[in-house]
Formats: sequence, structure tokens, C-alpha cells
Amino acid sequence: MNWSDKALDAILDLIPWDGNESCAFLVGKDGCEDVLEVWPTPSLQPSPEGYSIGRNAWIRARQRAEEQGKVVIGTIHTHPLGPPGPSRRDESCARYLRPPESLRAVWHPRSGRLITYNRQGVLDERILPRPLWMRLLAALVFD
Repeated sequence: MNWSDKALDAILDLIPWDGNESCAFLVGKDGCEDVLEVWPTPSLQPSPEGYSIGRNAWIRARQRAEEQGKVVIGTIHTHPLGPPGPSRRDESCARYLRPPESLRAVWHPRSGRLITYNRQGVLDERILPRPLWMRLLAALVFD
């Protein structure tokens, strides 16, 4: 599982300072699982324990990707209060991904843990390096 530097940098911008989960689209090239970009999108129902991407946001993201010769290959969301990996609900939702190779990822701002998974299970796990100020703020805000 490869993540571009640009995509990894964008994940750091997903810190949910309001305590709600944030979400974004994972964008790459057709037929390739490499994540080239991360495009944030607002949640329809902001919550510390869930997110919802609306149909119109999906349509706009797919159109934007097509215009750039790319495709939406999945989504990422944060777990400001949740576990450092996919929740049971996340795992359950992944079983119904269409197409089956679609990616999902979850980022845990407190630990810096980034886990990429699909319907078969975990594909990649890493810790994102975060500046000291970000680690301190995440500890203050989310603990």
C-alpha cells in the first residue's frame, strides 16, 4: 500500500479540532491502489462517533477525479474518540464495499496511527509522524 507524500500531508489537515469525526476521499489512478491525494469533505451529520458522506459529495468527487484523469478509490475518516483502528461498524461496512477492492482508511489523531483496509481486512498500518505541537494539542483536545 503506497501513500504519496501529498496524501499523507493532507491527512494531518483532517484533525477534527471540534471533536467530530472528519472524512475525505482517497484519490488515485484507475487500476492502482496507490493513494495520490486526499480530498476532505464535510460530514452530513457531524458527530464524535460517526460521519456521513452525502450522495452529492460522491458525485462531485467522482466528476472532479475524472476531469483530472483520476478515480476515487475509497474514503478515510478520523477516530477522535474511537479506537485506533477500524471499529466494528467500520469493518461491517467494509464487507459491502462496491467495488470490492475499494479502500477505506481510519486515522487516529491521538496516536498518529493510520490503518488502510478493505473488505478482506487490514492492508497497511503505519504511524504518521506529527509535530510536537500537534501531539500535545491532540492529547489536550481528545483526552
